[in-house]
Amino acid sequence: MRIIALLGLIAGIFLASFVAQSILNAVGVPLDLMAASGAGQIVNYAIVLICAYLFVTRVWRQSVTGYFQLYWQNGRKALDGFLAGAGLALAVGLLWYLFVFAAGGAHWSSAAWAQTDARALLKLLLPDLIAIVLATTEEILFRSLAFRYLLTSNTRWAVLRAILVSAFIFALAHRFDDPRSWFELRFLGLLIGLTLLGCLLALVYYLTNSLACSIGAHTGLIWIAIAKKTQVIQVASSGWEMSNSFDPRTGPAAWLLFVLLAVLFWSLRRWLRASYAIENFDDGTRRDAEPRVTGRDWQVAILGTLACIAGFIAMQNMIERKLAHDAATFPATVNEFKLALSRGASLDAAARAARLQPADYLRYGLDKLTRQANGQVEIAGLAADMPGDGHPLTILVLAGNKTVFQGETAGARVDFARGFMLTDAAARHVMFGGPLSCAAGEALLGVVLSPTMTYVSFPFRCP
Repeated sequence: MRIIALLGLIAGIFLASFVAQSILNAVGVPLDLMAASGAGQIVNYAIVLICAYLFVTRVWRQSVTGYFQLYWQNGRKALDGFLAGAGLALAVGLLWYLFVFAAGGAHWSSAAWAQTDARALLKLLLPDLIAIVLATTEEILFRSLAFRYLLTSNTRWAVLRAILVSAFIFALAHRFDDPRSWFELRFLGLLIGLTLLGCLLALVYYLTNSLACSIGAHTGLIWIAIAKKTQVIQVASSGWEMSNSFDPRTGPAAWLLFVLLAVLFWSLRRWLRASYAIENFDDGTRRDAEPRVTGRDWQVAILGTLACIAGFIAMQNMIERKLAHDAATFPATVNEFKLALSRGASLDAAARAARLQPADYLRYGLDKLTRQANGQVEIAGLAADMPGDGHPLTILVLAGNKTVFQGETAGARVDFARGFMLTDAAARHVMFGGPLSCAAGEALLGVVLSPTMTYVSFPFRCP
């Protein structure tokens, strides 16, 4: 019954956002409530919070002011809990990604490092502050509301059910603007990552009896994501169709980090609860009320850490074998793609036939298109797979369904590497060029193909 009530809340939020967007459109206000940032996102959050307030007071019959007053009265403990949660998540997360880098799961970018100065770091300050607001809002909605509402007792089944359902709702809400996209394979990795993250944060809230601790853990993880925007260390492609190296939550490195943090928070639960608890989930059934960390807790922490490390190494070996196989079969894949095109297939259909996936981390640019005296056109350009492992990319130019140019990237360009902050491996092969035949003004389509079985296309015209 409570799950149905939460689904009703979600439907109400959808309806309220739709009505608000329709009103804004009708009066000519250029505001997109589905935007990922800016004023539209703030207005949408306000709508969500109003709907949540009405649900808590009218359906759940709980006091909102009483809840926040409890945290206000325990402000020092809440701040300490926030710092403890953020510190643990940030420290473990950074150490984990250094291990991922050492294990070959991420690549270094000298181009990005050369541009990481004090000014670049200061630009991250405002997003860091916004991260606290974002984490607080999401923890209020998905932990203090959804998880707490679903938690009917402290039995293992009741806790597990509340964690899983609230985490799944948390994950689905991240594609609020396009819920149908969850049926696409390329978003499966994100769904897994967000569900694991939701489970972690619900567990932190339950184990510590403090929303401040879960807000801190959430904020610490967002800070790591913000630091990743410097692109100094970039997570390598897994070669999986459901993963995207631009969003680390879609790959095994982040999944195992969430599992590792869950193990560590569980191992430290007695100390965290004794030090930072503000709420009280105890109905007399909890068996871990002792305030000190036991020897068994330390054993779980050590064994859990070793298991996560071993799991990542095993996954990384599997990924490397797959990437090596993809690189070896890449020429045949290119030929299969060209054959499908020559038989009249559309670009998307040919890509599906060759098992290629669209990618948003392939970068390209045309340097020049020059008509030669012999009538041919000399093309010169740049292309790169940002987190690439150094394998050359294949470039095709299509005139309709006919391939009029095929080449590979070779040679480095410092300005291109710095402009897109390429990894050192990706920066080794970025230039391509050669002759092609086309009529003046003819519509052409460039296609960049990567050995990671991904592609991107761009239109241009023959000079």
